[in-house]
Amino acid sequence: MNCETDFVAKTDDFQTFVMQVAEVVNEKGPKDVEEALHLPGEGGVPIADMLNEKVAKIGEKISFRRFTRYALPAGTRGVIVPYIHAGGKIGVVVELLGAGPDDGEFRALGKDMAMQVAAANPLFISRGEIPAAAIEREKAIYREQALAAGKPEKILDRIAEGKLEKFYGDFCLLEQAFIRDPERRVSDLLKEMAAKKGADVRVGRFARFQVGEGLEKRSDDLASEVAKQLGQG
Repeated sequence: MNCETDFVAKTDDFQTFVMQVAEVVNEKGPKDVEEALHLPGEGGVPIADMLNEKVAKIGEKISFRRFTRYALPAGTRGVIVPYIHAGGKIGVVVELLGAGPDDGEFRALGKDMAMQVAAANPLFISRGEIPAAAIEREKAIYREQALAAGKPEKILDRIAEGKLEKFYGDFCLLEQAFIRDPERRVSDLLKEMAAKKGADVRVGRFARFQVGEGLEKRSDDLASEVAKQLGQG
């Protein structure tokens, strides 16, 4: 939920409204924001009308930008962990599968995964999620860059593969260095927990929202995604 100033964002009025909208979304499970806006909120008033009332009262633009709602599939063991970072500037939801919500150690791992996503901003869970065509495009870009830098053609493929490995390490969650112990990868933590629980422990999905960013979705254009991540696009 966006407004124009930090002053409004910190008011009880705005934050209460955000929570009311979140509760409706959680209860009703709309497919998108447009559907959510038509759902009844407090007192049966449609969320869209409540939003307009807040705009008129507060005197600045407020917009319902986006949401993510996760629910574990029936019969699936796991936890859905929310995490708010940087005073509400970043929000993350992670679905961790493999054990139940009554397992404190497992829930703690879920929080670690959410903190990782907040801090390291991965684009994918694993390299297997990246479309093959996108990888080939990236390799072509790396080859062209190396060629332009005067590298011999016979080593261009090796250079491209090396840069791809760095990309995987930066932007695939499982291959990132764990923020609390950079000597270990995220995948190491999941393997250790799997051994303890005797179960397949894995991150099913995650969502990361940062105040001020647009409605971009993951795309096959890795170059533009990386540029955005690095503040270059």
